[in-house]
Amino acid sequence: MLSRLFVQSFINRCEDAQRAQLIFTTHDTHLMDLELLRRDEIWFFEQDQSGASRLYSLNDLNVRPDLKIEKSYLNGRFGGIPIIEEPVAGSDSLG
Repeated sequence: MLSRLFVQSFINRCEDAQRAQLIFTTHDTHLMDLELLRRDEIWFFEQDQSGASRLYSLNDLNVRPDLKIEKSYLNGRFGGIPIIEEPVAGSDSLG
């Protein structure tokens, strides 16, 4: 709730003439809300099997305007969700 309040307060205090910009990274999926941020303000990182990261915008994806972004993200629709494998029974889970 605090991170949403912080972002909303920043947006409310900025005027177009100020040309202010806030860039942040977060793991808080509650901020993935089109009532708070525009489509071009939500970006995703996804890491492939080799460890390389790719950055892409929600604006680049073909999604309905009424889609619940947070729910869709958590369901894996946009990538960015880590692949967590279950440890094999009897193996050392610390690698």
